[in-house]
Amino acid sequence: MKSHASWTDRTGNARQGLHGVAERQKHEYYMVILAHAVSYGIWLEIAHNGRYEIINPAMRHTGDQVMLSISGIFSELFGD
Repeated sequence: MKSHASWTDRTGNARQGLHGVAERQKHEYYMVILAHAVSYGIWLEIAHNGRYEIINPAMRHTGDQVMLSISGIFSELFGD
């Protein structure tokens, strides 16, 4: 997210505060968290018709990567 955020930095705080983590929850499911660490991060996401959003595009990209991995695993297990 840090390298693909489309805004121009003034202080660098918003870019440096972007973070993500993946966790396994109760051995039942995985959770991916993508977040801003600055209070105005929400405005980067929703203001200006989403021109500066980075969380949703990153989540879509992550989801696409997960689905590709799962497809590959299923192909190996069950064939095409």
